[in-house]
Amino acid sequence: AKDLATIKAANIKKAVKTQFQYFITTADSATYGYSIYADGNLYIEQKNIPAIGGTKGFEDTATAGKCAQLVIQKIKQGEMPPSITTDDLKKINVEQ
Repeated sequence: AKDLATIKAANIKKAVKTQFQYFITTADSATYGYSIYADGNLYIEQKNIPAIGGTKGFEDTATAGKCAQLVIQKIKQGEMPPSITTDDLKKINVEQ
């Protein structure tokens, strides 16, 4: 089995060659989510705030965008799948 460092290095190598974009989407109850595209293909669709459970979306487009940018950053650092923690949410000022 490959060790974690080898897998992470391979993920980083792949991410470097990939063009990532994100778009803000509307979610339930006048909230927002985001979609991340890799080389033009839908890669991640997130309609609710990750890490907190439930189906609550982001309250504004700015925080949804910050979270999408953070996910892309984690992918580029080799984290697959990228995961958002409650600490990550605090750093980008998401109400929990």
